[in-house]
Amino acid sequence: MFQLGQRLLAIFQVAHGITLDAAMQTKNIRVLAEQAIEAYLTYHHRRLFVKTLVMEWFRQKEEGEQVITPAYAGAAIRGHFDSLQVQADESQAPY
Repeated sequence: MFQLGQRLLAIFQVAHGITLDAAMQTKNIRVLAEQAIEAYLTYHHRRLFVKTLVMEWFRQKEEGEQVITPAYAGAAIRGHFDSLQVQADESQAPY
């Protein structure tokens, strides 16, 4: 997942015409990748990793870059997981 994150960083920067701090974002990618694997949320860990990583870059683009903690990364991944679960539940018609 770390390599995927590195590739996504390059794409994000080109798509938004910005340059993020490579060292800082490498740390963030590593922390999010580790937390996504540790979360072991069924089969969604790659999807959650990508979604959380991209949303974090959008946040940091607006609010300023920072190194995220493992606790923050884990909470963000679980938050996105919960959000996806709610969306899935709401899209299912009752039988």
